[in-house]
Amino acid sequence: MSRNKPTKKIDAAIRARAEQALRAGDFDLSQDLFDKGHIDLAEVTEHLRIYQAELEVQNAELREAQLLAERSMGRYSAFFSGIPVAALVVDRTGLILESNHQAAHLFGLRHSHLRHHFLRRLVHHDNEGDLSRILIQAGEQGKAFCEGFTFVRTEGDTFHGELHVARLPGRQGGENEFVCAVVDLTEHLRHEAELQHAHQELSESEARYRVLADYSPVWDYWYGPEERYRYVSPGCLAVSGHPPEAFMEDPGLFARLLEPEDRQRWQQHEQDIQECRDQLPHELMEFRLRHLDGEIRWIEHECQPVIAEDGSYQGRRGINRDITDRKRAELEVAQVSLLYATLSAVNQAIVRIEDEQPLLDNLARIAVEHGGFTACVISLRNGENPPQPRACKGLKPEQIETMPLDEAWELINRQPYVYANREDPDTPPQWRQWAQANRIQTFGHYPLIRDHRLVGVASFFSDTQAGFTPQIDRLVQDITEDFSYALQHLELEKKRRATEAALSESEARYRSLFENTHSIMLLVDPEDGQIVDANPGACQFYGWTREEMRNHRISDINALSDKETQAEMARVQRGGHRHFRFVHRLATGERRQVEVYSGRIQVEGRELLHSVVHDITERNRAEERLRLADRVFQAADEGIMVTDMQGRIVAVNPAFTRISGYTEEDALGQTPALLHSGRQDTSFYQRLWRNLLQLGHWRGEIWNRRKNGEIYPEWLTISAVRNDDGEIIHYVGVFSDIGQIKEAQQQLEFMAHYDPLTGLANRALLRDRLKHALRRAERKNATLTLLFLDLDRFKTINDTLGHNLGDLLLQTVAQRMKNTVRASDTLSRLGGDEFVLLLEDEINVQEINTLCEKLLNVLEAPMLLEGHELVITASIGVATYPDDGVDADALLKNADMAMYEAKTQGRNAYEFFVPSLSEGVMDRLKMESALRGAAARNELRVHYQPQVRLKGGSLLGVEALARWEHPTLGLVSPGHFIPLAEEMGVIGEISAWVLREACRQMRVWRDEGRDVSCVAVNLSVQQLERDMLVSTVRDCLAEYNLPAECLELEVTESLIMRAPEKAQSVLQKLKMMGVKLSVDDFGTGYSSLSYLKRLPLDRLKIDRSFIQDIGLDTNGEAITRAIIGLGRSLGLETLAEGVEQKEQVQFLLKEGCDLAQGFLFSRPVPPNQLVFHWDCPTITSDQPSSQ
Repeated sequence: MSRNKPTKKIDAAIRARAEQALRAGDFDLSQDLFDKGHIDLAEVTEHLRIYQAELEVQNAELREAQLLAERSMGRYSAFFSGIPVAALVVDRTGLILESNHQAAHLFGLRHSHLRHHFLRRLVHHDNEGDLSRILIQAGEQGKAFCEGFTFVRTEGDTFHGELHVARLPGRQGGENEFVCAVVDLTEHLRHEAELQHAHQELSESEARYRVLADYSPVWDYWYGPEERYRYVSPGCLAVSGHPPEAFMEDPGLFARLLEPEDRQRWQQHEQDIQECRDQLPHELMEFRLRHLDGEIRWIEHECQPVIAEDGSYQGRRGINRDITDRKRAELEVAQVSLLYATLSAVNQAIVRIEDEQPLLDNLARIAVEHGGFTACVISLRNGENPPQPRACKGLKPEQIETMPLDEAWELINRQPYVYANREDPDTPPQWRQWAQANRIQTFGHYPLIRDHRLVGVASFFSDTQAGFTPQIDRLVQDITEDFSYALQHLELEKKRRATEAALSESEARYRSLFENTHSIMLLVDPEDGQIVDANPGACQFYGWTREEMRNHRISDINALSDKETQAEMARVQRGGHRHFRFVHRLATGERRQVEVYSGRIQVEGRELLHSVVHDITERNRAEERLRLADRVFQAADEGIMVTDMQGRIVAVNPAFTRISGYTEEDALGQTPALLHSGRQDTSFYQRLWRNLLQLGHWRGEIWNRRKNGEIYPEWLTISAVRNDDGEIIHYVGVFSDIGQIKEAQQQLEFMAHYDPLTGLANRALLRDRLKHALRRAERKNATLTLLFLDLDRFKTINDTLGHNLGDLLLQTVAQRMKNTVRASDTLSRLGGDEFVLLLEDEINVQEINTLCEKLLNVLEAPMLLEGHELVITASIGVATYPDDGVDADALLKNADMAMYEAKTQGRNAYEFFVPSLSEGVMDRLKMESALRGAAARNELRVHYQPQVRLKGGSLLGVEALARWEHPTLGLVSPGHFIPLAEEMGVIGEISAWVLREACRQMRVWRDEGRDVSCVAVNLSVQQLERDMLVSTVRDCLAEYNLPAECLELEVTESLIMRAPEKAQSVLQKLKMMGVKLSVDDFGTGYSSLSYLKRLPLDRLKIDRSFIQDIGLDTNGEAITRAIIGLGRSLGLETLAEGVEQKEQVQFLLKEGCDLAQGFLFSRPVPPNQLVFHWDCPTITSDQPSSQ
């Protein structure tokens, strides 16, 4: 027992010592124990065996743990290398210890090179601080993350990515290592940018569509499959008067707004949509829609299905366009065309119908059937009783009974009354109510005049707003004037028939008719054709006296051959006609085509032929022109279609195929409905066939559809073809595509009658309107006024500033005048800067004066054109009818002469024509004609006036002045021909000639040894403002071998200031050549001192008006003294013009002016009379002395 206890103590001590030895690496424990005598050998051996067994167990466990560790390291290496993300292992300084292949590929380095790089070299310098922060954070917290990193590849390019850092587990107390994962966000960011851009474009597209839909005048909608509106654009408000909400809440509102006649087509259209949703017909449809304000609007409807991507029907999208203006324009054009045809039909009816009631019925019928009116009523008065309807077309009896005709009678008062606006306050309520009750949109009442008395009223009614435009109103007035003429004509015809009946009862009364009528009448012996007698009308027509006529036979004046005469006789007998057609020969030899009506009468018991001859030459010519036009029409490249009685097409020509697109095989056996476009309704074709069956033909404009679906206008003529028995066997339709023709007609109409620059009436339209106005004035015994307006100095502006600016000025002037005159006046441009204003309404002298003053004031206002501020004035001539002329030529000529008188009186004025003006105008025209080419005819002369130096009396130089010596007019004063030359635009030509002649004379004087140091020549505005002046001066000096300093060019202040920048440039170039420059007439212009300082001048010439005031007016002396002082301060010489008195010389010398010219020294004289020296002491004498 005692031995076991020590053993346990020894075991515990051994274990503790073994552990200590293991930690200290001291493995010689047994020797130490032996040395100290703690244990014995046997006990130690036993313990060692036990310990050995324990070590073997621990060894086995260690080998197993090592194997597990190696396996884990293998899996980690495989995961590290194969992960699809760039991965790096770095130490705490950022040194890369390990990297995978993804990292090498991402940063562009080989796997081995990437090791031992510092991570900060792969990071953009802006993110180096962030890298340090993240490594510190990962070391403290175990992991860190940053998504805003910019990395740098070895090639230098950058990419954006995320950086994930995690601390690796390590030895306790050892340095930290980190694994870094780098995620490349380049593709991700690109996809995000693309997605954001796509979203932005989608938003912008939606915004654009919304703007287009909300602000478009078109009514856009989406009607869903649930038969309710999903969207209605605001455009519906302008078209219908109802807001979008009204249609969204009430889907049936649109149908109710349509006119009843159109509602059925709309309902059929909706039914078609329901039946074939996915094949919705895509076509344009036109409807009439009643606006909220009651007005009827025309709309053009178009819709198409909305099909989703899965093929499901999502309703229909449609648009409604307001085409009211277009329809009104179409209706107006059609109405005008119909009214022209109506005029022709009315005139034919007047000629054909001889009784009043049938004529009135026909006139009303023509107005409706030909004129396109809804109805027409002709009412006449019987004595002083109220007017009663005598003829009506288009209205029912109950409508006529409720018509307030008495109000119409009060409305017209010998002037037409037109109801074109429901809101017109002047319209009596009875008529407004009647029109609304009978669906009449517009109507007009027009007076009927017979024997200068108001006898009735013609009323025209239309169910369209375009029924009575101003143009239609004028045509209807012409028609009603024809109505009035018809009534007058019937009255005359009634009287004439009564006269003929009375004359037939009495030979004497017949003789009176025979002698006094203007008709051509002959009495012929039926036996031998001898002319027994001829009335004055026949004598006047044939050109022979009555006695000469009696010496002729009918065969003498008949120009037809015997064969032609026999053929005419056979025609008359075959057709049972009462008239013959011959060609008669007149005394002059001229041949005229005549129609002869003959009948047997008893004259003084003798049976004779009474022949009435009608000259039908012009009528036949017109008919021949029509036949020629028909032949040309038939031969033209027009479509032809032939049908049988049942309307089946039996033949077509190639042009039919070219125009319609249908081949002959397509068309044969079909009906013309093959071409129907749907533009014309059933009633249109009913009227067409009714006219065709009644008249045998129909002609008009129609809209058809080509095979490809295109709708086009064509002009169609349908004629019935009859057999010998008069039965209709075929119908022939001839048509042509008039689409381009209609457009060309509109363009040609404008080009033929309007000035393309200003849009005003041209000369042709002015003459046409003037002739019509003269006829109306003559018929109504009225006056009219003609204003001839010409712009002042327009040619100067046009030549100096260019034709483009000139055209712009003409357009501005035209617009100002259009804004000033009335719409009823005709303002026209004849050409150039000439305008004519025609005033058709009567106007008194005071009103003419006011209008002329107004025009002058309007034109005189400054205008800014392309940076130029321009002021233009005009001269106006006034002529009136009938005082100043009864025809167009006379009025235009006399107004022109009055205009020239206004120019003569100073321009910017107006003058009335008086007969005495013609003489002055002729004198002016003669002078203008003579002045043109005066230089070429060697009629111009140059006189020279000396310029003298007062101190010493020497000749300083001369001024060259133009003179005109005409063979018959003599020596014409410069005051007359110089202004005329400026106005005519030839002053530049004259000035150039004077310059060349002055240089030539200087050459002569130099060759003769004369001491003339300088010649001064005046420049004109045309020379200064054109680019040829410098080269012209250079050429003249070179031609005559003259130094530049011997030439002085004079310009006026006003001439410089017209275009100061241009003038400065030209004068600068002349000065550089060495030419002297001076300002003429100084003090009379408006130049500024600051501008004068910039000009390269040598001399100021004091105007003669100031010199003349010396000794008489202190103001003149003060101005002269100021100009001398100004010249001295500017370093310029001063020369006084117009010196005629000794006192003036003394004043000038006293003030320091040493240069002068004037009559005191010499008048302008020819070169051979020039004085070359003056004696200064005797300068006060009356005559200069020559040397």
